[in-house]
Amino acid sequence: MLKPRSLQAEVPKHFNAPNMILLSSARPKQGKTKFAVGLIEHFKKEGHIVYGLKISYDFFSGDDKYCIINEESFKVYLEKETLGASDSNRMLKAGADEVFIVNTLNEKALNEAFHYVNRLANKEVLWVCESMDLRTIVKPSVFLYFQSKGLPRSKDGYLRQIADKIVYFDGIL
Repeated sequence: MLKPRSLQAEVPKHFNAPNMILLSSARPKQGKTKFAVGLIEHFKKEGHIVYGLKISYDFFSGDDKYCIINEESFKVYLEKETLGASDSNRMLKAGADEVFIVNTLNEKALNEAFHYVNRLANKEVLWVCESMDLRTIVKPSVFLYFQSKGLPRSKDGYLRQIADKIVYFDGIL
């Protein structure tokens, strides 16, 4: 298991990720994973190395045999199962070379967790990431905000304003 504290480096407040496509929404079931799967399949067919990244504040005890970073405020897991129906399972099934799951307690922990995950891949890797709040600290090459028809939540306003494109989801998965 990696020990992040032993990698002495200052954690930046903001990151540039020119090799990342970031998918976000304020609600679940907006089509992000379906879109991510399509992106992964497309870029793999073109011969790219693609990593999937799923970030959430659902701090849980996952399968420790796949835990690669276990800190007090965040955990990072490698997805190795393709039989399930979770977002990370679906990304791996789509052909991602690696899929990381990051669970954090708060935004400060998100910053620290991303600092370490970002260093796990070289610049040739294309990241396809699902996260509601990562855009607050990362400037990806493309930021897509997903929304179904209906009233947006209060957080939608900020995310919608900084999105490169808004993707309207029709509810068909």
